[in-house]
Amino acid sequence: MTNEMLAAAVASYLTGEPVRTIANRLGVSRPTVYLWLRKAGYHRGQPVCGSEAGYQRHLRLNTPTCDGCRAAHARSQREWRSRPVEVDDAELVAAASTGWVEDQRRVARLICAKAQDREDARNLLEMLGLLPAVGSVPWDASALAS
Repeated sequence: MTNEMLAAAVASYLTGEPVRTIANRLGVSRPTVYLWLRKAGYHRGQPVCGSEAGYQRHLRLNTPTCDGCRAAHARSQREWRSRPVEVDDAELVAAASTGWVEDQRRVARLICAKAQDREDARNLLEMLGLLPAVGSVPWDASALAS
């Protein structure tokens, strides 16, 4: 093993190139490349920078996030926020069809799209008076009046 081969293996690994490809290009076995990477401070399965896993690794190790990881995290968050949200709650559909004005439907769609889960969406819609309360109310209505 030469230092140039080790540097080439690490550089290729950090760009996300698969270990199999690195091994073929350098003419060595995959276990050899894994050994080199381990000696260089990397281990199998370690997240690479420029990915969501790399961003999470920065957070876990409390290290400053690099530009690549920050961009990957932003992309991941954008994709997560733009995911289609299925609203199949029969009560929501029934309430929407019985006299909601367009503004109420728009607010309900926005709440369902932004809420973390179905229970959050239901609570918000109940608080706004867009759905009838079911069972005990999990929030204090008198606090809203003040």
